[in-house]
Amino acid sequence: ANQVAGGSIWQLQWNGMDFINHYDFGRQLQIAMQLNGAGEGDNPTEAGDSHCSPGDPQGWRHGSPVVDLTVQGSTLSSETIPMQWKPEGFYGSTPFDTRSVPVLWNGRIGKEVEVDFAGMPGVIKWTTTVQFPQDQGQVNLEVATAYLNGNFSRFYTYDASNAALTDKSALFPEGGCVDPSVDPDQQHEAGGVILSTPAGDYAMGVYRNRPINAVEGYGLCRFLSTGGTGPDDFATTKWNLLERPTGGLSAGSYSWELYVLVGTLIDVQVLMRTLYSQGY
Repeated sequence: ANQVAGGSIWQLQWNGMDFINHYDFGRQLQIAMQLNGAGEGDNPTEAGDSHCSPGDPQGWRHGSPVVDLTVQGSTLSSETIPMQWKPEGFYGSTPFDTRSVPVLWNGRIGKEVEVDFAGMPGVIKWTTTVQFPQDQGQVNLEVATAYLNGNFSRFYTYDASNAALTDKSALFPEGGCVDPSVDPDQQHEAGGVILSTPAGDYAMGVYRNRPINAVEGYGLCRFLSTGGTGPDDFATTKWNLLERPTGGLSAGSYSWELYVLVGTLIDVQVLMRTLYSQGY
């Protein structure tokens, strides 16, 4: 976890592979949301704001302030005051350069990340907590999102109830995302999505077991037109777990649970099926 970048997960390594892309502060393995129908105009982001690509001066790189970051045993916990991804969305037309004036959201984002959950290597139990300071009429929450390096170019959905893996790689457009609302396979009640390398020797998936409505589920994105497969390269693919509560949310604290799975493509399928069989 990077204390400069809001305590977001900056590196995740397994069997010699660094999975996570951190080209800018909008990537990582982290939590973000869009509120009140404003898109990126109201977009608290755990890691920081958008003025942080490699070409930007260091002084523009605004990471979200960390309130607390601890490790106890196999669990990492954090609490962060997230920054608005686009500060200019709040300022509008101004006589000054908004890149020098970051904007803090007045709520909090927290997480607990437990590795090797229940004695299962490769299983990460992830709990997201968001404190909303006021009522939100519309919430589009990435309970967790992972940006992986460019070598993770295969896209799968997985239905844990019948151990069904579906290859979606040919269906995802370059330079964009497929929202779960348009694909029933991205809405499995028990299961999730998986990104893997072409050979299937490295994979990461996200799993949850609970009813999902037609606008929630697991999103997938492909941004591979610019080359490179390293953690600092632009090329990336992405999954996210989306929560869009009908009618928004009242002020208060809310928590959501999910599981991140790491291993080979076969490992990740087995782990999802094991979680399902054990009632998770």
